[in-house]
Amino acid sequence: MRLYYHPLSSNSRRVVMTAIHLVVKLEMIVVDLLKGEHRKLEYLRLNPNGKVPLLDDDGFHLWESHAIMQYLADARRRTHQQGEAFKANGRRRIGRPRSGRN
Repeated sequence: MRLYYHPLSSNSRRVVMTAIHLVVKLEMIVVDLLKGEHRKLEYLRLNPNGKVPLLDDDGFHLWESHAIMQYLADARRRTHQQGEAFKANGRRRIGRPRSGRN
């Protein structure tokens, strides 16, 4: 996942802090607002609003900070649940007894 952000943007910082808290790895790409990079056609193709932050997850784009934070939390939960399911299946396969079975 890529996060287009600017370090002075409070909405960007909110998303960055959420990612840090959830231990979600992001490719961080600085959009220099002072140079007007957010108004260039290249960036406007990704985010028609021309604002930061923008999350790009393999072509799926979110540009509202609260939506991005929820998306990161949901992605973390899915990853955690998959990991727990993998661990549970692995325990069964290596012969650990399951409770309630004879």
